[in-house]
Amino acid sequence: MTTVMNSLDHFVPGMLKTVVLAYDGYSISLATDTDQWNGLEEFYTNSCFPDFPSVWPRSLHLKIAGFGIREPVDKDEVIRMKNDLLQHPEIRERQITVFMTEDELDLLNDTIGTYNILGTENPIWKRFPYNETKHLMMCVRPMRVLEDDDIEVNVLFRGPNYQDGEMAKAIEETEKMVKWRNEISEKFSG
Repeated sequence: MTTVMNSLDHFVPGMLKTVVLAYDGYSISLATDTDQWNGLEEFYTNSCFPDFPSVWPRSLHLKIAGFGIREPVDKDEVIRMKNDLLQHPEIRERQITVFMTEDELDLLNDTIGTYNILGTENPIWKRFPYNETKHLMMCVRPMRVLEDDDIEVNVLFRGPNYQDGEMAKAIEETEKMVKWRNEISEKFSG
């Protein structure tokens, strides 16, 4: 397994606010217990952290975040995400890719009432109150069935300060970086 390790060590803590990490590998092992990480406000990667404990509790300070969790999660871990974010009304957006068994996904859907299926074009969002005027929006969206029959699921959150297009911009930047890196690799390998 290839990993990216400690790529934030070279930055002065508190100076770096946004990281968009384009990585083609299977899993990243980025230190999430550093001053550099804790100073971030936004983080997006097209790769996965190895497991729930390595990233989730240490990412709650991020206002915008997008990443995957490679080790399969269960319903209770996704509910924990929601409950943890309800303690952080300053968040704007989260897009977390997780892997679940079909049974766990069914339990999650029964618990929060989204019932989105593969290929849903207009997914159902659920609203959870921070208080009388502010809400956390949550969507559980199955994306594809994997070879081992686990399901890749996007768990999306939008806080009261959500701004349309912020996550899409990070995704676009990641795709540009991957394309650029592939073009450079082709030039120098041929």
